[in-house]
Amino acid sequence: MTAPSAAHTLPPACPPPPAGAAPAGAAPPDPPARALFPGNIARQLRVLLAERGVERVYHSSHADMAVVSLPGVTVWIGPHTLSWPHAEPPGDWPPGDLQGAADHLAHLVASLTPVGVPWEGDGR
Repeated sequence: MTAPSAAHTLPPACPPPPAGAAPAGAAPPDPPARALFPGNIARQLRVLLAERGVERVYHSSHADMAVVSLPGVTVWIGPHTLSWPHAEPPGDWPPGDLQGAADHLAHLVASLTPVGVPWEGDGR
């Protein structure tokens, strides 16, 4: 496996993808049967992100796709992958490792959110 290009390196605070994760663009392995429904994945991810202190998390789902909106990051969820293609850095994560995805996304959101600066939607 080759090292990621400089344009797609992770910030130092982000945990790396799990060992054995498929390289970007490769077909991921089949997730467990319980994870095949993107809406279930989105709901579980919201709970895990809340446990990590990530606020202002919203989600919507359809039969074969879900989306989770975080401050600064939009996560698209299909039955075989979680993806945030428009974030810096972009990423893909297997749905079988939601704990790892939540850790990674919590670090990513923290790196994008200025400390002590109220969010515009807070009404402060």
